[in-house]
Amino acid sequence: MLKVIRDPSFEKITGIQHAFFTRQGGVSTGVHSSLNCCYRGKDDPANVRKNRQRVMSYLGIPFDSLATTVNIHGSKVIVVKDPWSEDALPEADGMVTNQKNIVLASDSADCPIVLYADNYSGVIGLAHAGWKSTFAGNILTDRELLYFSDFGLALSSQFELTQAESDFLKTHHNYDQSCAAVNLLHCIITTIFGKEQWEVELQKYAGNQQNILSPPIDSIIKKYAPIALIMDEFFQQLQKNSKLTSYPVDSLEKLLQLTPNGEKR
Repeated sequence: MLKVIRDPSFEKITGIQHAFFTRQGGVSTGVHSSLNCCYRGKDDPANVRKNRQRVMSYLGIPFDSLATTVNIHGSKVIVVKDPWSEDALPEADGMVTNQKNIVLASDSADCPIVLYADNYSGVIGLAHAGWKSTFAGNILTDRELLYFSDFGLALSSQFELTQAESDFLKTHHNYDQSCAAVNLLHCIITTIFGKEQWEVELQKYAGNQQNILSPPIDSIIKKYAPIALIMDEFFQQLQKNSKLTSYPVDSLEKLLQLTPNGEKR
């Protein structure tokens, strides 16, 4: 049976349907059990298609009205005028449309999906908001406030979690804080020195070999450089070597407990 979550604020908007589907109610088996709607991976494409058909049937909308993309953790947004074939999905992390009877949809593991709607103009939008695509520019401002945030692992102790998920959350409890340090330093260093100098300058600051900017900025970089180095290595191992790479929680926790002077809090 499909389990659907709806947002109260979106429920107030007339003429627009929305729904967040969980992993329940599909036909996929094993690690993909059961409502897996993502073609990437080792799930049977026929099962993925059946799962997508179940979702559209639940909404009461024809299957060929569905528009999805291949998420690339970037800032590309597509204006949807007509749905495309399931066999030729474009690469993007955002979609917008003002056309009726089109369903914008995205699959996600632990990255939030952000929905937009303008009831006045009839425009709807969707963004896959992993931390990379958020940092790349998918979500910046609502024209009143500027938001700095990490939409990485969407887990909370307030969710209904299995024991394995609870253990995972405990092991990764400082992930967002560590990612914030990486993002801050990446913004500073690449803006001043250029993207190609990211690792070089990071190594210099981590080894106290660099001190050429203003004292406050130098202090910030030196404080978080060791954390950024560990996280950078973790991400590289995760992406290039093994998805089972252990998160360095203990090493990061020790560094996060240090004051700007290197003393333990």
